[in-house]
Amino acid sequence: MNKIALVCLMLCTSLGAFAQATSLTIDNQTPGWLSSKINYDDQQTVRNLKVTGYINNTDMNFIGSLFGKHSLKILDLSDANMTGKKDDFWDGGMGGYEAYGYISIQKMILPKSLREMGAPVWLKIDSLIIDTKINKINNMQSLEFEYLYLGESVDSIDSYAFANSTIHSLYFPPSLKYIGSEAFYNVTFKDMSFISKHAFPNLEEIGTCAFVNRDNSNKEELPDTLLFPKIKKYSFNAFDYKEGMHIFLGKDVEEVIYQTTSYNIWNPSVYNATFHIASHTPPATPSYPVWNNGLTIYVPKDAIEAYKEKYSGWTNATILPEATPLEQIILDRHEIAIEVNEECQLNATPIPENADDTTILWESDNEQVAVINETGLITAISAGISNIIAKSIDGLISDTCKVTVIQPVMGVAISQEEYTFNKVGDAFQLTATIMPEDASNKEVRWSSSNENVCVVNNGLVTAVAPGTATITVTTLDGNFTANCIVKVVQHVTKVALNKSELSLKVNEMEQLSATVSPDNAENNAITWSSSDEQIATVDANGKVAAIKSGDAWIKAASWDNPEAKDSCKVAVIQPVTGVALSQSSYKMNRIGESVQLEAEVLPADATNKEVKWTSTNESICVVGNGLVIATGYGTAVVLASTVEGGFIASCVVIVEDNTAIQNVWNDDQGNVPLYDLSGRRTNKPERCKLYIRNKKKFIAK
Repeated sequence: MNKIALVCLMLCTSLGAFAQATSLTIDNQTPGWLSSKINYDDQQTVRNLKVTGYINNTDMNFIGSLFGKHSLKILDLSDANMTGKKDDFWDGGMGGYEAYGYISIQKMILPKSLREMGAPVWLKIDSLIIDTKINKINNMQSLEFEYLYLGESVDSIDSYAFANSTIHSLYFPPSLKYIGSEAFYNVTFKDMSFISKHAFPNLEEIGTCAFVNRDNSNKEELPDTLLFPKIKKYSFNAFDYKEGMHIFLGKDVEEVIYQTTSYNIWNPSVYNATFHIASHTPPATPSYPVWNNGLTIYVPKDAIEAYKEKYSGWTNATILPEATPLEQIILDRHEIAIEVNEECQLNATPIPENADDTTILWESDNEQVAVINETGLITAISAGISNIIAKSIDGLISDTCKVTVIQPVMGVAISQEEYTFNKVGDAFQLTATIMPEDASNKEVRWSSSNENVCVVNNGLVTAVAPGTATITVTTLDGNFTANCIVKVVQHVTKVALNKSELSLKVNEMEQLSATVSPDNAENNAITWSSSDEQIATVDANGKVAAIKSGDAWIKAASWDNPEAKDSCKVAVIQPVTGVALSQSSYKMNRIGESVQLEAEVLPADATNKEVKWTSTNESICVVGNGLVIATGYGTAVVLASTVEGGFIASCVVIVEDNTAIQNVWNDDQGNVPLYDLSGRRTNKPERCKLYIRNKKKFIAK
């Protein structure tokens, strides 16, 4: 169990260690309280620390403890503000730092707001970035830097600033104006590429032994040429020159010196270098010049005697006239625009024209676009931009002409040549293809021949109203055009028939007509149909044919818009052709007898089967709805006539008298069943035309 507990404890400890921070960003708004912002566990593990806000001497001592006792390696104070006295940053001797002996730091970024600082000691910094408001760098001796970055705000490096340090690589800002004596004395540089012929564009003063190393290890890394165009005070022994170097001092130089350094440290020789002084007035020199044998100085031709007179005390110095330098090259044009395959002559004028060497070299920085020959003739190759450079043989003097090669437009194509809109408000995109593909100016202009029909914006065509318009794309270069014919269709919105109801007899025909709205509809074709073709049919032109009796709906619908439609109700009539009775004759034996006749209207599907019934002699018989009742003796004809057509069928009705007729009105006792003419029983004989007694019929008088 104890072993298990021990393993668990170790596991928890390990997990806790992994949870501790290795990178932290701390916003410290109260100077001196930085230590309270980082818990104890994180203090043990943090390797990368960024601090913002405010820091002071107390905070720097705390940071020193993180470097010395713990694992801190990277410190970023770029956005921190240092408070307190000027040397608080390094604490005038590192304070908390030096208590931990020699400290190795991977990277340190000083505060951008830092203006002054004391001198650090016992530090090895792989990368130190000084991009601060400090104008002059000093007191950085005996440190070791893998990489030292000096920001653009730094314009001065004080004497002895980095003496005896180790600097593997250095960035010099072009803002530097002052480098003091022995500023980098006895510094071992693994990489001196930062010193090039363009390294000192604004330097005004450089002191004795500024870049001298006692073992001469730096000189072979120097360039063949050093330029000091704005130098005012120059120390000849600022460098340990390699054989054959040339040093050029500008027109503003006021003083040149060669003197021993402090503490009698080793001074380099300068005999193996050649100096060029551009000032027409010999610069001032100290009263005790010390010169090595073989020094050569070139001065302006018109000032050589003045130099020889002023520098007559210099030991074995050779003063020679400087060749008349080429000071300027002026091109007759600085911008040219030509088309592909065109040629253009560019002319260059050397200033002064009596310079010793007026050779001009021509080059193009983009020969894919334009080339130039040795006489300045430009030939355009392809569309683009090329800078044509005319320069002196040493490359120090030059002038440039910007050549823009234009590929003219040769034509234009449009993505569609025809397009049809189905409704107003729709849009579609046209694109233009410029030819050739590498044409320089691919701008185009879009237009519509009828903006009441459609409009166009950057190739996007929008339908406004029915009609036809031509969309045109025009190139700005060359005015080449391409067209697309656009049609906005007017759809049918309404269909109206000339009749809403129609009555036809079987086999009759009638022409229906349909009116389409609006009048300018693109497609006015009509689709005709019948709801029941067994009753009525309709052809493709709207001609209706009656087939048999009944009702059918004839529909006319727009082929273009099926929702636009109208209908006509067609009633088909079957005419009556005749009528027949169920009996053509009928004999009755007594008054009051009845018979039901049936009338058959022909044909069987005749539409109107209504008939009228009549009796030719109602004193013999009467008829209603085909029911014939005998009313007297004799013969009568019952007629059935059709309402439609007046067709007639007849039935001869004979009523025979088979009983004696006598006047029995006064003998009636009231107890004899009486019947009226319709055969209904009644007890009012005065209403009867006949009565029956003892089963015999009697006619009342």
